[in-house]
Amino acid sequence: MELLQLLPDSEHIQIQTYELDRVQKQVQINLCSTQASAPCPICQQEAIRVHSRYERTIGDLPWEDYRVVM
Repeated sequence: MELLQLLPDSEHIQIQTYELDRVQKQVQINLCSTQASAPCPICQQEAIRVHSRYERTIGDLPWEDYRVVM
């Protein structure tokens, strides 16, 4: 099965890199958003500038015996 079939719609994300570590039984996927803007979660008004940049680490349910880190 292709990795892209397991992820959300690729319209708003881009896979930068991915790695399968068979020793640690882990899949690591590095993604970035491709959206030019996003609505404020409170008022829903479109943002006109980047307010901050930071990395997030998200864990998902395992794929078979492999831990997933995005």
